[in-house]
Amino acid sequence: MTVSQEDVFAKLNQLDITALLSDLVALPSFEREEAVGEYLQSRLRPLGVEISTTEISPGRYNLLAHYGPSGRQLVLNSHMDTVPPGDVARWSTPPLEPVVQGGRLYGRGACDAKGPLAAMAAAFEALARSGIALGGRLTLMAVSYEETGALGSAVEAERLSDKSAGVIIGEPTALELHLAHKGVLRLAISSLGKAAHASMPEEGVNAISRMAGVVAALDALGADISRRRHPLVGHPSLAVTTIQGGIAANVVPDRCQIVIDRRLLPGEELEEARQEIETVLHSLRNADPTLEIEIEAQGAFAPSQIRVDDPFVVALREAGQEALGRDLGIGGFAACCDMWAFRRRGIPTVIFGPGKLAQAHKADEWVELAQVKAAARFYASAALRCLGVAQ
Repeated sequence: MTVSQEDVFAKLNQLDITALLSDLVALPSFEREEAVGEYLQSRLRPLGVEISTTEISPGRYNLLAHYGPSGRQLVLNSHMDTVPPGDVARWSTPPLEPVVQGGRLYGRGACDAKGPLAAMAAAFEALARSGIALGGRLTLMAVSYEETGALGSAVEAERLSDKSAGVIIGEPTALELHLAHKGVLRLAISSLGKAAHASMPEEGVNAISRMAGVVAALDALGADISRRRHPLVGHPSLAVTTIQGGIAANVVPDRCQIVIDRRLLPGEELEEARQEIETVLHSLRNADPTLEIEIEAQGAFAPSQIRVDDPFVVALREAGQEALGRDLGIGGFAACCDMWAFRRRGIPTVIFGPGKLAQAHKADEWVELAQVKAAARFYASAALRCLGVAQ
């Protein structure tokens, strides 16, 4: 018997995706993802598919499930880890006790990114249960460390075959196909002073006062670069996000540190962005030779992009039309995500998933269940469109 796309969709309709997502949300994964990986393995192993893991650090690993023959490959990539719940008192319901209300599922990670992960797992499971003979390999790649360094995807990108058809990153895009994302550069900047008794401030050099001028100059740089525009992701930004200084109320502080978050557009280079910042600091030093400043890198991820006419993008838009009955629309991801790890290897990669980025990392995080189910249909259709069916 020949298995068709409609047969795959029928298998998908038989799955309780709400229960799948609820199970994932109920598993804490903001410190380590092991419980989520074990749960997915318990669902997928009975299907007889190939399953492997990649250890990233003790107790933290990526889970890979494969269906179909080797050769061309489509990777459905999403992350198992979440940010911590934060102040539980700000939640209307316990963050790890998923609640379904008004067509939404509430809980930590519901949107970022267990909604996309549940939809990908459901699509993978439906395809495997249908027995359809794919013309290539479908890989479900559930990764670790996305929220704290992208280590999981970075490792897998280096191992991925050059024959890959492409990668879909599961992040909340409100079912829009995103072809670009912003990069990020984080720097710690410290101003150095001289401690003294607060009753005699003239005997010291106040590092916090020195930092005030640095912050003002960086704010001016941020206003200047925000005038730049990209058609998909909007404008770049620079923000001072943390500040620390002083040891006691009666001591002139001898050190103050800020951390800045610089978001980059595709086409902007990390080193050029750092040079812009250092040029501002150099100007401050020229104006005041006594100003002492230290700079320390805190992390960086490059922006990335794929062309709208790339064959992978064209195929996915066709898959979206088949699965959802409409054009997906083209957009860009305002934050950073794991797309860069695959694009730097030259692998066609896009971002797509249920939920809105504005709901992520907040109390009462939620995702629309209708979007999760629609995303699962798209992922299944994408596999069929990109890999084809063996004759």
